[in-house]
Amino acid sequence: MAIDFEKIQNEIKEISMNFCTGCGGVCENTEIVAFLPGEIDFAADKLKIDKQEFIKKYCNVIQYKNNDIYILKAGICPFLNDQKKCELEEFTCKLICCALYPTIIKLSGKDIEIKIDSIGCPMSHNVDEEFKNKTFKIFENIKDEIPLWWLEFCQEYDEAKYDYEKLEKLRDKQFIELDELKDCIIDKY
Repeated sequence: MAIDFEKIQNEIKEISMNFCTGCGGVCENTEIVAFLPGEIDFAADKLKIDKQEFIKKYCNVIQYKNNDIYILKAGICPFLNDQKKCELEEFTCKLICCALYPTIIKLSGKDIEIKIDSIGCPMSHNVDEEFKNKTFKIFENIKDEIPLWWLEFCQEYDEAKYDYEKLEKLRDKQFIELDELKDCIIDKY
């Protein structure tokens, strides 16, 4: 069974907290974001563009354990406008990991853990119980559809702070080597 991105987008509409602009977009200047497997197909379809064109225009590709990991273009998100709002929201295809943040899904040993990112998000103290419960439920419903290799990648690379000046230099490369990505990490959570 595949992740039902349309269903999740409908659920997200009901829970958006809109507090991300309160910190000035800290995560938008220090982190990378990985697309969930299948999410590029969904977003490209919503934007009515070819998948390969979407990848070329908006993504970098990283090989991890013989799998392609797609991240938003290295550096500042190509969908972030001047008001620190995601332009994908109007097409109802905002990346799930962005829309549910600061709720994150990660590996804890061999177990999958869903939690609030109180280390990486300075606004995490504003998360109310309703948002937390609903976002936890969304991740709980899809966690078995997320491949282990994707979770391992995110554990290693998505939960890090990056030197954006270095990262920006990789932006125009279609494929980024893991060593290049590692070289841009300045801190791990």
